[in-house]
Amino acid sequence: MERHPPKGGMGGGIRKGYPLTISQEMVESALDKQFAATNKQGSTILSNLPAHLTQFIGRQRECQEATRLLTDPACRLLTLVGPGGMGKTRLAIELAHAVQFEFADGVVFVPLQAVSSAELLVATIADALGVSLSGQGEPLAQVGSYLAEKTLLLVLDNFEQLLEGAAVLTQLLAGAPQVKCLVTSRERLNLGGEWVYSLTGLLTPTSRQMTAWQDCDAVALFAERARQVRWDFSLEDEAEMVIEICRLTEGMPLALELAASWLRSLTCADIVKEIRQNLDFLATALRDVPERHRSMRAVFAYSWQTLSSEEQQVFARLSVFRGGFRREVAEIVAEASLPVLSALVDKSLLRLEENGRYQIHELLCQFAYEKLAEFPEEHHDILNRHAHTFTHFLRDRFEPMTGGAQKQMVLEVAEELKNIRVAWRWAAEQQDAAALEEAATALHTFFQYQGRFREGVGMFQTAVTSLQQAPPSTARDCALAQLLTCASWLEMRFGRIAEATEMAETAAALYEKLDKLPPPGAGTDPLAPLSLLAVIAGDVKRGIELGQEAWQRAEARHDRQNLAYAGHSLISAALHEGNLDEAYRLAQSTLNAVTQAKNHWFLASIHNQLGTIMRLRGNLAAARQHYQAGYDIREAFADTGGMALALGSLAEIATEEGDFAQAEQLYQQSLAIYQENGDRGGLVQTLEGLGIMADRAGSTELAYHYLWRALDEAHKTQLVPQTLEVLAAFGRFGVTEFSQEPWGAAVLHYVYHHPLGVQIIKEQVEPFLPANVNPETFPFTSEMGVDEVVHWLKANLPAPVMQAGGGVDTAVPPKLQPERQQPLIDPLSERELEVLNLIAAGLKNREIAEELFVALSTIKSHVNNIYGKLGVSSRVQAVSRAQELGLIQP
Repeated sequence: MERHPPKGGMGGGIRKGYPLTISQEMVESALDKQFAATNKQGSTILSNLPAHLTQFIGRQRECQEATRLLTDPACRLLTLVGPGGMGKTRLAIELAHAVQFEFADGVVFVPLQAVSSAELLVATIADALGVSLSGQGEPLAQVGSYLAEKTLLLVLDNFEQLLEGAAVLTQLLAGAPQVKCLVTSRERLNLGGEWVYSLTGLLTPTSRQMTAWQDCDAVALFAERARQVRWDFSLEDEAEMVIEICRLTEGMPLALELAASWLRSLTCADIVKEIRQNLDFLATALRDVPERHRSMRAVFAYSWQTLSSEEQQVFARLSVFRGGFRREVAEIVAEASLPVLSALVDKSLLRLEENGRYQIHELLCQFAYEKLAEFPEEHHDILNRHAHTFTHFLRDRFEPMTGGAQKQMVLEVAEELKNIRVAWRWAAEQQDAAALEEAATALHTFFQYQGRFREGVGMFQTAVTSLQQAPPSTARDCALAQLLTCASWLEMRFGRIAEATEMAETAAALYEKLDKLPPPGAGTDPLAPLSLLAVIAGDVKRGIELGQEAWQRAEARHDRQNLAYAGHSLISAALHEGNLDEAYRLAQSTLNAVTQAKNHWFLASIHNQLGTIMRLRGNLAAARQHYQAGYDIREAFADTGGMALALGSLAEIATEEGDFAQAEQLYQQSLAIYQENGDRGGLVQTLEGLGIMADRAGSTELAYHYLWRALDEAHKTQLVPQTLEVLAAFGRFGVTEFSQEPWGAAVLHYVYHHPLGVQIIKEQVEPFLPANVNPETFPFTSEMGVDEVVHWLKANLPAPVMQAGGGVDTAVPPKLQPERQQPLIDPLSERELEVLNLIAAGLKNREIAEELFVALSTIKSHVNNIYGKLGVSSRVQAVSRAQELGLIQP
């Protein structure tokens, strides 16, 4: 038996960091490292690891974990498993370099890609080892004899087509105790002594906002390959599209390299577009790329050929899933048995995650979906099965989602949201009224709970448009009524009151035409949104009538969920009228209904309304408790919209108390959420609150900035009552800060006499209306429309915050100054200091209330707090003590 140098020579180790143009010194250095590599004892070791002209990038975690396994005495056979194109070979070579000095007799690379039969496996290993097989004796025995005394690492690359011969490795390792095998394969070997390391895509950023996104492995690999094609490639300029390419390829190294190769003729945006619609796009004509890696289709086609007909059928069916799936669902939709799923996992076509969900790589999914589409009837049938599975899934979760298992149901729907989107879209395309109807209420509820208003509007618009084009039928009209009711709630979030009202009215008319009541459940009765919409639009009387009708209908059916929604609308109406006693009575009744219904999420809405009632009554401590309770509930649901509402309400309390730094912080948090989710009504309220807070803090410029922004946004909504509310705040600001000019009084006069003005706002405006002023001197009249008034203000007022184009400058203004330091253990709030200064000026409590535009009871509460903190019992003592402490000027 003779010993020859291994095929491929003992050199070839240009590992990383070398450019395409290589100097002679570089080559000699690289070759020296291979020919002269020595083990720990100083002896020359064997190594035929292939050379690469490109840099090895990323995989730091994988290298550490796999190296730890390779150096573990218990691990003799380690298989790197993953789909084609995942970088198994490159990682194996890197690992071999890392551990080569642990093996006295070196590292031998055995390429198996060209080996078509398991019968040739032993001969191929012998050839790589440089062992000549004599005619005498079994080849396996000869190779085993050679390895018996060796301390060596065998790297066997592309083993997947030789699985029938895998037992050879067991026999070789049994007779060679110091030999280890590192194997790459698309499928595990299923040997008793095998250790498996599953390889997935490179680390991919979720967005540009992710910390150190540019250092993620997938981005780094793409950028490096991009610079090889285009030396002037700028990662910063192409960031968003590069991240999307990484996401679409799920960090698959080969796919990233193929995508980057197109940069010589396409932009990153073009590459994204092509990947989304055409798997064949990911291909290259480079001559030095192995044939099997010249396109993703070639990679996947090879894996496809290794599947049985049953595995092919199931895998193609599974391609309809998005975002993964669970075993029981795969059995319903794709008739996938556990053995088949396990086989697909073993072959790296599926990935089983720790949470029990199976995942398919995005590009593999494209390939498999094309296979399914080759059979149109089956394709249609599987999509139907998928759609009905997930509409049933939603139907079964509506009641618990609005009852005692809300958080769990939200988590379950969130987990399947990508599948639900596919199911909903298919049902809409097929005009499947029954499927859409059974899914609508749960899907709408999920969107409300999670603050996903934009997505909700888009999905419901798609379904409504499709059903409106379907032939009339009872089933269609029932579904359409439910869809329109849900859509009206979502449209309301964006201030599109006319559109939302039309939807809810159409839904109500459809139920009347069908002589059918809406189904029971949270928010399913169109009278509830109609009531609230009427109140928002300023028609409080109609809002009360509709709300009472909805209440009576729900009460007659013992439908506590719709009772709660009707109660919420009636409370809003009572608050608009300034009838706090009626609002409180309704809130208590509604609270009882919500509690019995176990609708914990909706409980936050009632807490917010009770907080407002308490605030208007001057009980700020109770108000804060209710607002905080509402915030805690919505935070538990990750309902950012509900959190923003509660934050704004808590900011109002802080403003009332004069804690302006806290108020600003809370308002800014609320503002960020509303800007993200697009809730324009909430945005207007928050900007108005910031303006009022800044005005009371004495920051005129800041107040002017925010009130202008609030007015601009309110005007865009075309909601007259909300615009009037902002005009009221702007008018009060004008009266106090620009008293020499008539526009402030004119605005307040306009708001006070407008027929759609909310009663509680009129009561707040009244103390600021100047006495003995002739309205005929005002620059505009009360008969003008709201649009005309706003346009006049924009055209005629000082414009420190106006852009040349007439819009409002939305640049972030400077922050308020921090609070002053006080020599008290329990410092006075800014609001309490303001009250104290007015006491020192000789104002009585009622006069202070009018000056600060708050309730008399609120001022009494502040005065009591001031007495307690200063340790006094009278106004005179309070002023004297404050002067001693330097809190006010003598």
